[in-house]
Amino acid sequence: MSWSQHRRRSVCKTVTFTPEEWKEAEELWRKFREVNTDGRYQRFSDWARQLLMWGHVEQIVVAFDPVPLRRDIRAIGSNINQIAHVANGLNTVTGEQIREVSEQHERLWGLFKGMADEYAQLTGIGEE
Repeated sequence: MSWSQHRRRSVCKTVTFTPEEWKEAEELWRKFREVNTDGRYQRFSDWARQLLMWGHVEQIVVAFDPVPLRRDIRAIGSNINQIAHVANGLNTVTGEQIREVSEQHERLWGLFKGMADEYAQLTGIGEE
């Protein structure tokens, strides 16, 4: 029985690298997998095939660190929950509490807008 029988991809080709070339290729593949979230290129052969057939693999790197955003969202959510608890318990909310929620909403909106603008600038998607 032949290796190629019953295989969808029955043509096998070999690519050789120097140790330095392989180190560079492996590093590119590793970096790509770090930002690739759909799992299509978890095997080197899938990634290499895409490069050979189509000339490129798209990699979009957004230079935004989500860790501070998570911390800010958590703090804003906590404040909103505290205000909602007071409002539900006492049926009243102060002007200062409403102002605080509005300021935090604007801050959050600014963070999201910055992320969207950065994404549009890097990808050209969403620009008008």
